[in-house]
Amino acid sequence: MKILLIIALFMLIPRWIWGQKTKQKIALLKYKGIGQENVKKNWMDRISFSNKNLNTDFARCPVGVEPADQAIFQYPFVYMDGAQVLTLTEAEKQNLREYTAAGGFLQIHVPEVRKADFFSEINQIFSEAKKVKIEREHPIFNQKYKFPEDFPYLQQFYKKDLPVWGITTEDRLCVCCESFERETEQLKNTEMSSLQIVPEEILKIEANILSYVFQNQCL
Repeated sequence: MKILLIIALFMLIPRWIWGQKTKQKIALLKYKGIGQENVKKNWMDRISFSNKNLNTDFARCPVGVEPADQAIFQYPFVYMDGAQVLTLTEAEKQNLREYTAAGGFLQIHVPEVRKADFFSEINQIFSEAKKVKIEREHPIFNQKYKFPEDFPYLQQFYKKDLPVWGITTEDRLCVCCESFERETEQLKNTEMSSLQIVPEEILKIEANILSYVFQNQCL
């Protein structure tokens, strides 16, 4: 029995590895100053949630991609974490412009404390593109999970407006910039004991965004 089990494992593991290599992958933008490990771990959770609840079939692990790398055009969806100061070369900026113009989608998350400086840099990258405010009624927030009923915490925390804006090209949303507060330390003093609620709502938001992007992808 042990021998048969070992043989079975040797047959199945390579097939699983090959399956992961050929599946659609989520890409994480790598730039100077940003660490990838925590971002990668968070995205593995989001991918798992999406695969389980939306019946998507993304590879379990996201991949890193450089801003100036032509490999970015292999990925319809790229996530950019704005936890660090953003400084890109002109070649990197141009590649991101070409990527989004070609049909790629760039999602950016920026902590509130860095929003002004970070978004100033993003505005320079997409200086000629149209900026739009993304309202809570937008389809990107209303896929499987609907706003506000599936997001009781966000509904209360952002009573008026969601801190989200986007960039469009030829009337297609190609960049989504948001500053939802995700640091649990900053949520401990809120009225709601939300440490169990917020992570689930973030997973729902990401699942909705992924659903929207891959239903409307052009790349």
